[in-house]
Amino acid sequence: SGSDPSALDAAVQALAPDLVLLLGHVPARWALGLAEPLGHLRTRMHQVAGRPAVVSYDPAFLLRSPATKAAAWADLCGALAHLARRASAPAPG
Repeated sequence: SGSDPSALDAAVQALAPDLVLLLGHVPARWALGLAEPLGHLRTRMHQVAGRPAVVSYDPAFLLRSPATKAAAWADLCGALAHLARRASAPAPG
């Protein structure tokens, strides 16, 4: 079901993405189980089903608020940097 957080966890575990991107406050709050404002959620790395997750703005919001695009770009660059750091880290074990 679309309203069951365990369904998201199962999907993330099955797909095993390198990173989960949560776009907008509604999906971010739902997936993370947090009620913080989007601005606070954007400031740190999160976990969804054991995978790193980044929160940024909803694309529809960016169309209505072009001044926010630079912050969204920074979020995406941060996500990419996180992936690059993980790729260059030595393998555990």
